[in-house]
Amino acid sequence: MCTSGRSDCWIKPGLWHSKARFMASMCHIIEEYSHPFKDDILVSTDILTYDTPDGPNAARPVGEAPERSWR
Repeated sequence: MCTSGRSDCWIKPGLWHSKARFMASMCHIIEEYSHPFKDDILVSTDILTYDTPDGPNAARPVGEAPERSWR
């Protein structure tokens, strides 16, 4: 029971329990999916290309593409 006279004294234990449940859920998800999947598709961004009307173009890393001005 809250004896400090504050109406929000129940919040801290509730937040702690909520955080503990969230962390337990995240740990379970990470453990469940932290293995290589048999049918995974691997994509290498170093050789990534995309089709254009002028033929295939190589994708550039973020920051290397020329800047466009927005209208």
